[in-house]
Amino acid sequence: MIINEVINNLISFGLSKEEALMYCFLLQEKSATVAEIYQSPYFSKKKRPNLYKIIKNLKEKGFLFEEMKKKKKRFFPLNPQNILNLIIQEKEMKLQRLKQTSEGLILDLDTIVAQPNTKFDIMPPLLKEIVSKIKKKKWIIKEIPEVHNASGMETVMSVEFDTRRNFRADSAGIVIFKYRYKEHLEEAIPRVIQKQEAQFQDALENVQDQLPFGFEEIKFSSKILDIDNTNHIPYRKLEIKTKFLGKMHGGFTVLKFHQYPTVLLSIWSANLPDFKEILTRTLQNYQISSVSLEKD
Repeated sequence: MIINEVINNLISFGLSKEEALMYCFLLQEKSATVAEIYQSPYFSKKKRPNLYKIIKNLKEKGFLFEEMKKKKKRFFPLNPQNILNLIIQEKEMKLQRLKQTSEGLILDLDTIVAQPNTKFDIMPPLLKEIVSKIKKKKWIIKEIPEVHNASGMETVMSVEFDTRRNFRADSAGIVIFKYRYKEHLEEAIPRVIQKQEAQFQDALENVQDQLPFGFEEIKFSSKILDIDNTNHIPYRKLEIKTKFLGKMHGGFTVLKFHQYPTVLLSIWSANLPDFKEILTRTLQNYQISSVSLEKD
């Protein structure tokens, strides 16, 4: 019915369902006393105090006014075009003020965000050294770096960055796998690759549960990333297909350090520009060699 559509539209202008129904009733009747409102089939089951509350709210919101007629209060609806246009103007003015306020507010909030959490600076020397060389100044460490002794032969250290990339996936990070002997490192490479891909999958599942839309397709493929004319790094490319945002690309790779022969470095990012940025900075500061990421 058209009345239901009208009431729903009035609700979007700030009225409750009962207020919208009474306003429509007054538009139809042109005016009414409380007694006449009470006698209508719409409000006959309402208690008088509730009717007075609805009337009071409509007056405060500018949808009706009252006049004394023969010692009785009569309530008249205001012109719909005038009141709705006034509401729109007020909302437009409020929106404009919000836009003006947001410009300075964004700068103030960015200043707060950019302040590092000193608790996150507590990390093992090797992790701290690598982070200091590959992290861009504006990137933020998102949480306390993790250190886990997986066994007596393997220590895993990781840190995650917020790269502050607008309107795109903005997470990136590194994972360091440190071994007691070089032989252990070589044996661990396939396991590290499998572990990194599995962690990507788990993270995507967690993110997907919090999104209003799902991922239509998630797939990994082996690719080569050209950093410059001399460095061509194999990596596992992540491709996510979504209904509303199109395709998103990220990836990870695993590298060996020449300076640290018992260390593997995994670099990952939810987007390719940040992934390439971390790789470039790593190559600028360290001698590295890549490992094969092809699946058996």
